[in-house]
Amino acid sequence: MATIHSDAAGALNPAPPSPARFLALALAWSVGLFALLRAPWFITYAALPFTEMQAAIARWYGGGASPAVVVTLECSGTDVMALCAGVILAFPVPWARRLKGVAIVLPVLFVLNVIRITTLSSAAGTRWFEFLHVYAWPAVLIAASAGLVLAWMRTSEVTRKAAGRAALLAFYCLGAFAIATPWLSESRAVDAMCRLVPALAQPLMRAFGADATASGPLLTTARGSFIVTPECVMTPIIPLWVMAAFWLTLSRPRRLLALAMTIPVVIGLAALRLLALAAPAAWIESPLVVVHGFHQLVLFVGLVTGAALVGRPAGRALGPVLARAGAAAGCAALAALLVGPWFDAFLIRVTALFSPWAPHTLLTLRAPGDVQGALAMLPTYQMALLVALVWVFGRPVRWAHVAAAAAVLFASQVALLVGLGELAAHAAWHPHALMLRGWAAGVPVLLAALVLRVAVRAGGTQAGDPEYVGFWHDVGSEFPDLGGAASTRLYFENEKRLFRDHAPALAGLRVLKSDLWDEARNTRILQWVQQQGARVSGVDISPPIIRLARAEFGNGALTAAAGDVRALPFPDGCFDVVYSMGTIEHFAESDVAVREICRVLKPGGRAIIGVPNRHDPFLRPLLVWALYWCGLYGYGFEKSYSRRRLRRLLESEGFRVVGDDGILFIPGWLRMFELLCHTKWRALEPLAAAAVRVFVWIDAHVPAVRRHGYLIVAVGERPR
Repeated sequence: MATIHSDAAGALNPAPPSPARFLALALAWSVGLFALLRAPWFITYAALPFTEMQAAIARWYGGGASPAVVVTLECSGTDVMALCAGVILAFPVPWARRLKGVAIVLPVLFVLNVIRITTLSSAAGTRWFEFLHVYAWPAVLIAASAGLVLAWMRTSEVTRKAAGRAALLAFYCLGAFAIATPWLSESRAVDAMCRLVPALAQPLMRAFGADATASGPLLTTARGSFIVTPECVMTPIIPLWVMAAFWLTLSRPRRLLALAMTIPVVIGLAALRLLALAAPAAWIESPLVVVHGFHQLVLFVGLVTGAALVGRPAGRALGPVLARAGAAAGCAALAALLVGPWFDAFLIRVTALFSPWAPHTLLTLRAPGDVQGALAMLPTYQMALLVALVWVFGRPVRWAHVAAAAAVLFASQVALLVGLGELAAHAAWHPHALMLRGWAAGVPVLLAALVLRVAVRAGGTQAGDPEYVGFWHDVGSEFPDLGGAASTRLYFENEKRLFRDHAPALAGLRVLKSDLWDEARNTRILQWVQQQGARVSGVDISPPIIRLARAEFGNGALTAAAGDVRALPFPDGCFDVVYSMGTIEHFAESDVAVREICRVLKPGGRAIIGVPNRHDPFLRPLLVWALYWCGLYGYGFEKSYSRRRLRRLLESEGFRVVGDDGILFIPGWLRMFELLCHTKWRALEPLAAAAVRVFVWIDAHVPAVRRHGYLIVAVGERPR
């Protein structure tokens, strides 16, 4: 996946030849598609059936559309889809990628539009209808369209990593299943499956000593009669089984066999779940909850097993991995049984705090119309699934991230209880049990994926880690040159000021820079230091960056070494000044890097160390965090520091801190946007540069703001 870089806001590859040509092509494609949408034959044979299909899906999932709402062609979302398709088809990339973009973006818009129709139908006749129809949903569709298209533009190709490919396959399979369910549930094939399940369950129950009689879709037991409905067999296990068949590395015959086994497996599971009716009352007081939630429990095991397979290290045998998955699922289930009642009670108490503002809030885990008990299972199920997924993945995680994910999950459960109560009171809308079960699994999976993504990317930052070295090799090869941009000039002037204010006269001194990124692609500060008479050296982990930096010097004046700042390839006490700006925050062992910097300094030598400012007034750390969690931050793992924490870090590794400073008082997003304009969108560069000049003026005339830039600086001296 291509990325948004902190200093370039994401280099597009390949780059548009010119904004004007791209806009003209996008306009031509969009106008052509709009004309197609208005063609009578297209309206009759495509647009109207497409609209009716969306309305039918919305009615099925929404419990029946309100008669006050008429779904017309204008509600189909085809205009938005045509506009997005036009922009994608005009983008100057290979046609295979354009078609992939259309295939990815349009289904998401289709799902959003179905949700829109469902919510508007439910809100008909209430005070919320006009707000949702006129303001909320248009804003959501516009934002979603823009976000999806821009995200696709920054994606060099559909990800082929195991987790990404699984997510993409799951989206398509689940989406196709959700669209087809309203019609499949009324088909003869599903009706035949409903009759077959009791016939298979009857001998199983008798084998366990329970009396059972099957008659068509009806199963009669000592606990009563139970009917097998289409919802009992049409479960999301079907699309997920199909997804797994395509996701796993199988030969063609085995893949075909797995696909052919889809229906037999589903029928077998449906028969097995009825065994709960044969369990003694001492074991299961209310078997219906287990029966209705059986496939949800199977999904739990499947998701945990999938996470174990995705996180399996290369070469690790399959048996121990599956054993770990089974242990995780079993322990999570046991913990849920023991802790679940107390957790549910705590959730209800917290939710009750919102009753004064939302008087219809649910204060019980029984939603109106939820006869299957889907809501009763949801809170404990979600927490158990989140913990099990994180545990079984087999990668070290920061428990602070897990705690944050658990807090978000708990907040979503409170919001769900508040929202369901208010929707039932004001819109008379009750969610389908399938929607509650999907929400129960989807939210913890998403949160676990975010936690594990951070763990994987942060865990690959150890010195010598091949993935870490490869990451920076690619960054050095692909990143555009940022020299000459207005914000880069501001950066350069700030760096020169740091040397003037905090370093001795440079003539004759030996100066080391902890990376050569600036010398190859950015401010060229070390070239300026060399012009002041210093003997300059640099170390970098990326061979392409080293080659580019040497080429910039040209005269052999730079002593450049390949290496890691955590293991500097220099003897003790050989430098007068070490300059490190934006380096040590990209890995966990920042203390090791500072210790190495102190080691190579002469007694009395100074280190100027800059890191991202945690208290940046323009909230750059929050922006970086969001981009990083979405996989769009080009510098990978990055920490931010407070002044106190940075000072303590230097002091703990032997430095005497003699000064602090800051540079780049400018919004991080403006720096990203201006560099994107400088490297790609030249037509907009004057506008972005004008905005940057405002902060150049502030930096020059209000020096006090420099301490609050998005990079803070500590100056350490090695004691004599």
